[in-house]
Amino acid sequence: MKTEVLDDFTDPVVWMPVASGQATLALAADAGSHANAALRLDFDFKGGGFAVARRELVRRLPTTFTLSLGIRGEAPPNKLEVKLVDTSGHNVWWYRRDVFDFPKQWGRLTIPSRELEFAWGPAGGGTIKHLGAIEIAIVAVTGGRGHVWIEDLALEDRSQHPAPSVTRGRTHGCEWMELDLHEPREHGGFTIVWDALTGARAFDLRASDDGIRWTMIWSAPRAAGERSYIYAPGNASVTRLRVEIREPSSGRENAIESIEIEPFDVSRTIDSFFRSVAAREPRGRFPRWLHGEQAYWTAVASVKGGPQALLNEDGLIEIDKGSFSLEPLLAVNGELITWANADITQALESDHLPIPSTVWRCGDILLQTTVWVASMGDAPVVLARYRIEKHGTETTTVRLYVAVRPVQVDPPWQAFRGMGGVSRVERIKLFDGVVWVNDSRAIVPLGEPVPSGFGAALFDEGPITAYVARGELPPAIEVNDAFGYCSAALAYDLAIEPGRLADVWIAVPFGSADTVRQDEVIARLRTATNDTFEREAVRAERRWGRALSGFDLVVPSRARDVVNTVKTAAAHILVNRNGPALQPGPRRYTRSWIRDGAMMAAAALRMGWHDEVRDYIRWYASHQAADGNVPCCVDETGPDWLAEHDSHGQLLFTIMEHYRFTRDYDLLVETWPCVWRASGYLERLRAARLTPEYERGAKRACHGLLPESVSHEGYLAQPVHSYWDDFWAVRGLGDAAEIATILGESVEAQRFTDLRASLELSLYASINTLISEKGLTYVPGSVEWADFDPTATAAALQITDAAERLPSGKLDATYEQYLAWFRARRDGAADWTNYTAYEIRIIGALVRLGRCSEAHELLEFFLSDRRPRAWNQWPEISWRDPRSPGHLGDIPHSWIGAEYVLAVMSLFAYERHSDQALVLAAGVPEFWLADDGVVGVRNLQTYYGPLSYTLRRTGAHTVKLMLDGPPITPPGGIIVSAPPGVAVEMAVRVG
Repeated sequence: MKTEVLDDFTDPVVWMPVASGQATLALAADAGSHANAALRLDFDFKGGGFAVARRELVRRLPTTFTLSLGIRGEAPPNKLEVKLVDTSGHNVWWYRRDVFDFPKQWGRLTIPSRELEFAWGPAGGGTIKHLGAIEIAIVAVTGGRGHVWIEDLALEDRSQHPAPSVTRGRTHGCEWMELDLHEPREHGGFTIVWDALTGARAFDLRASDDGIRWTMIWSAPRAAGERSYIYAPGNASVTRLRVEIREPSSGRENAIESIEIEPFDVSRTIDSFFRSVAAREPRGRFPRWLHGEQAYWTAVASVKGGPQALLNEDGLIEIDKGSFSLEPLLAVNGELITWANADITQALESDHLPIPSTVWRCGDILLQTTVWVASMGDAPVVLARYRIEKHGTETTTVRLYVAVRPVQVDPPWQAFRGMGGVSRVERIKLFDGVVWVNDSRAIVPLGEPVPSGFGAALFDEGPITAYVARGELPPAIEVNDAFGYCSAALAYDLAIEPGRLADVWIAVPFGSADTVRQDEVIARLRTATNDTFEREAVRAERRWGRALSGFDLVVPSRARDVVNTVKTAAAHILVNRNGPALQPGPRRYTRSWIRDGAMMAAAALRMGWHDEVRDYIRWYASHQAADGNVPCCVDETGPDWLAEHDSHGQLLFTIMEHYRFTRDYDLLVETWPCVWRASGYLERLRAARLTPEYERGAKRACHGLLPESVSHEGYLAQPVHSYWDDFWAVRGLGDAAEIATILGESVEAQRFTDLRASLELSLYASINTLISEKGLTYVPGSVEWADFDPTATAAALQITDAAERLPSGKLDATYEQYLAWFRARRDGAADWTNYTAYEIRIIGALVRLGRCSEAHELLEFFLSDRRPRAWNQWPEISWRDPRSPGHLGDIPHSWIGAEYVLAVMSLFAYERHSDQALVLAAGVPEFWLADDGVVGVRNLQTYYGPLSYTLRRTGAHTVKLMLDGPPITPPGGIIVSAPPGVAVEMAVRVG
């Protein structure tokens, strides 16, 4: 084994210190053991965060290696991380010890490459091949201060091995092959390559250390194909291997061509194993994500919310959370058409309903896959239609396969609670015309045409796509797979005339097989006709159409995408619902954060969805603690009590927001105890920062604020005093005061008003102090980090009167700085990896700042970067390379969708907090009014009731506003904000 010293620390200047927030780190040269040089890390967390020593170190890494370094410390136990960064600078692998007790005397830390896990980045996984930098990080757990010494950083190449000896033989007519590796070899699995003419066979793979005692690694009762892939997880090593063919289908000599020993990472997880299998098979035989490429998806549900199916952009349908998927395959003139060789586009019904399709174009053949969640009685059913259309002049015979795949649409880089990646399918059988998966889920072929064939295959028999590529189906109609990843396919033979189409319908009821209802649903499905399914699909479309028909935005035809996306984004709020819970995603984010829920509720109320928000408020408020603490998040496991101090203000805001749109006095009475407790909890939280120690010195900027929290993901490493929390508390306490006034609780109304005013004084004093002391050119996001966070600042502008109270020069500079970065990113002038579409919120902030043209710059960009564009949605995280297999958060992300709804509606109307005026048309650009254009709204919900108006150009510099409503006059009046240089003639409709 070859060992290379990466750093002997004789030149510590090549190491760079990095620390978060108020934590400090200094690096210095010092003595190591045995006269070696060492690097000393002197750190002080000052409450939390991390300290990192970083060095650029470029070299190619072997496939298997061990990294080691000498270490000692005089420091409290904390988390230790060793990170390897690739040459892109964006992908990180790490070794972590959650609590590392630094040895007082020199010790050696040894890290085998198998213990390095992918941490983050656009690569999405795999192993690091080219090192760009190394980081040694100490992350606060117990915190404190201390000294850590590092010496002798070395790399041992463990990828070189002697050539194995190969022995072949036959015993009782069965062939065997044995490898002697001459030394223990670490492995992550094996690939057996067979002679191409070898038929089906049963075989065993055994391992031994001494050639006498053998251990079974894998036993295949029925195998086929050119390769057999063997999953062997764990930190195992092997010295000898033996393959024995137990039941050959032919008497061929040398049926075993080779045995390949795979590296550890192949079986690091079951998903990495399948990814390695996909890499050895022709492209298109496995879903796109198994080739390490992002494949975007959208969710499908009824208008009442969950459960949700997923459809990805390539036509793969995931039936339910963590379930198997259905994949279309098409054989035309002997050629197999898959996602890899089709021209694929996407669509929504009526361009905005959350009923998605994918369309494959293969010459003059079109295959459209559309998914609905329909109702058979009260039971939800996933309804899939495969529509094949023929152009040209000749009748064509095609074969459609609907394959059952042991994979999810949700890729493994989204993994959460068993969701994401491959999915266990242990049993598949065809019984009485219904395909059963794991004896619990029924796949029901519907109506006409009926399937012309069905076959199921064990994992060892190869992927179902290998069969259909040969124009075949496996012979079995029932399989039980000990490994747990079998597959199957239904086949339909169709003769399609030019200009005609053929529809194949498949239904999968939600619910398990042991319910009587599922049996009833299956019976109903099997006796229905194609017309029945068409009617059910139309009913689902009409339900969505009614839900989204309560309002409209009038824009020029070229801007119709703006409106369609509002309606889809709003619909996704309902799609992602789980009972009363508003959830931001269908898989990874199947939890309800009040932070997300507050914005989704605000958008839903503007859609007229009052009952859904009322139910959400009642459900979420029921989880409040007796002392008034509002949990940051609630899911099926109960409340999450992580300290996120925005939650209290957000629940108060949501309760009052519901009242503003509904005048539901009874709900205010019902939730008053919750309002009182949450306000009191905010008061007690703030009292902890009103003590004398916060009146002077370094803590002065925290005086009167809420305590540290992690309400921003970026603050998880070090909780900070986040201004986001305080702005939400200001809004929530103001809303609590209004609620108290409405309910006649005058004493409490005054108390909450005073508390809000006092908190505001502290908040703005802190911001101004921080700007002055640190010489900031922008509005900061937190005390400790003084971070640039224009997205969080945008929320403050929308929920409070911060636009009038923040220092105007710094506020303008904040968005000038943001816009400069945004344009550089958009125009390719800056290096970037990803961004989050929460930035959509800035559109509404720019409208409120009178910056209409810049708001439309952002609007144009975000509409162009929908993923995919036709589905009117954004993931939480958008990567520069759309195919990068990086973590997306979830998609469709209905908090981001809600922010889009609110931002676009603010173009037409918004309520101003400073004077309670209703501002109209502040975001309507002049180019929307060009060529006698008409802009307006119909039945837009506001605090003061529904609003309708049209804005029509009447001259080169004049427009006419025809206004209808709202029924309640805003206290601050109605203000019309026309484009610069344009005069407004106003007409009010009466009656």
